[in-house]
Amino acid sequence: MSFYGSQSVRGCSAQLKLRHGQGAELLVARQVKWARKRGNDQEIAYWSAVLEDLANGPSRSR
Repeated sequence: MSFYGSQSVRGCSAQLKLRHGQGAELLVARQVKWARKRGNDQEIAYWSAVLEDLANGPSRSR
């Protein structure tokens, strides 16, 4: 998580959920797959965190 913060992940997942609804997780899973093909560890970590945030449901208040 060196080049992005949790707010960035939550913001991205919230925007994707608003724009794509239930399809957001599929889109992000594709991003993870493409990042793995490119071997970009930072991108893999970011999109994996976004996917995890989407899977955890509604935003948690902090």
